[in-house]
Amino acid sequence: MDIIPEPGIGTALLQSHHPELAGSKLIVFSFSGGGSRVARMVGYAPDRILAALEYAPGHWEPIGIDTVKLPEAALSVPQFIIANGADNICGTQRP
Repeated sequence: MDIIPEPGIGTALLQSHHPELAGSKLIVFSFSGGGSRVARMVGYAPDRILAALEYAPGHWEPIGIDTVKLPEAALSVPQFIIANGADNICGTQRP
């Protein structure tokens, strides 16, 4: 899975030749490793992300959710992180 937005899905998702999509704001959602990607998308393109939902976000070292660093411009984008604390496999602590 490509977690870092710059070389892959981030640029592909945000580049469009359709004028109606080229500047649209996005609400992004994913889970597990994709949740880590969604959080990084907020930092990659805060001007294009309206909100982010991350469900049980994670990934292996060194690109887990605990390593996401957001620039100041991204701090105004609301993010809803669901930790999945009731699940005995994907809880609130890393294995």
